[in-house]
Amino acid sequence: MQKIIFFFNLFISSVVFANNCKSDDQADFECCEFFKSVNNTKISRLETLDKSICTLSIYNVNADKSFRRFGFASDGQISIFMQPGGNKLKANSSQSYLIFPFGDYPTIKATGDERLHVRSGSGQNWTFNTQNSLPIALEGCNINVSSKFSLQDSGVKIVSCKKHLVIETPIEVGGEYIAYPDKTITVRDPNQKACQIRNSDLYDYKKSGSSYKDKLGRHFTMKMKFKSNKELGLGLQKICPKLDVSMMLTSSVSSPKHKDSNEEKRARDILEGQTKN
Repeated sequence: MQKIIFFFNLFISSVVFANNCKSDDQADFECCEFFKSVNNTKISRLETLDKSICTLSIYNVNADKSFRRFGFASDGQISIFMQPGGNKLKANSSQSYLIFPFGDYPTIKATGDERLHVRSGSGQNWTFNTQNSLPIALEGCNINVSSKFSLQDSGVKIVSCKKHLVIETPIEVGGEYIAYPDKTITVRDPNQKACQIRNSDLYDYKKSGSSYKDKLGRHFTMKMKFKSNKELGLGLQKICPKLDVSMMLTSSVSSPKHKDSNEEKRARDILEGQTKN
């Protein structure tokens, strides 16, 4: 499975326009695109350039002020992008959660009680408040969300999930934490057992195109070492034998493929502070 880094910073600028959704039913089984507003919340769904990942973005309508933007991908990644100073300032940071198994298109359903229900790439139901565009519940998981955030704190903590593995990255200012091969990430199982692994335990960092990393050692592209949820589970089982990875071993969903070369310039732009919203 290949994995494009800087997902949340990039996915708005690295998409192609798919067909517009003609119905809610179509959105459930096809990554057709849609743009919607519910109260103060904006929602957009798009595809990556190679049509391998379906992405959903949720954010507040007033992006000129401090804001967090939530991204959901069909490969199980949830990204939180923070700009405490809004669009007028370049300072930004991000944090990601990888929740496995995965394999669903992210989609939404709005209800009349100021609630927005989001089905993530892991098939979980997130509930958002449409007035402040923040999550208030995550099905099957312990989650804490604060109204306060900063460059160093996303204000979002997924402690554990009953039927999923949760991989949490620390905050990274101006980029994506998993761009660094030797940095560590934390895997938690449904029993809240934790295991630290290196980014390089999950990803191969290889040259793609004319350049593949910056002067700080952050890589622009990388490839997941595992081709399916089952293979990923077996890999984690070897590294972290005390973790419960049974949900990965019984999953038959294959990992999506990604095209790395098309993302290189966009990744450089992000690293150089040229984030666009």
